[in-house]
Amino acid sequence: MSSVTLPKDRYLLKTAEFAKAIGSSPKTVRNWRLAGLGPRPTRLSASDVRYTPEDIEAWVRAVKKAGSVQAVPFGGAK
Repeated sequence: MSSVTLPKDRYLLKTAEFAKAIGSSPKTVRNWRLAGLGPRPTRLSASDVRYTPEDIEAWVRAVKKAGSVQAVPFGGAK
C-alpha cells in the first residue's frame, strides 16, 4: 500500500472502489469492517456502505505509521 490513487470525481466510494484503490479485494475490506478495522465507513442503508476520500487517506497514513492494518481501528485513530 505504497500509494493510493482515489477517484477525484467521487465523494463517497463504494467498497469495491476503495478496495481497488488500495489493491485489495472487496471481501478483505468487508472483513476489516466487521473486525472494526479500516477507514470509518458511512452507511447509506443497511446494505450500502461508502467511504470518504478523506477517511481513506487518514487511514492509509495511520497504517503506514503503525506498520499494520490490524493495528489501526476505524478512523485511523489509536
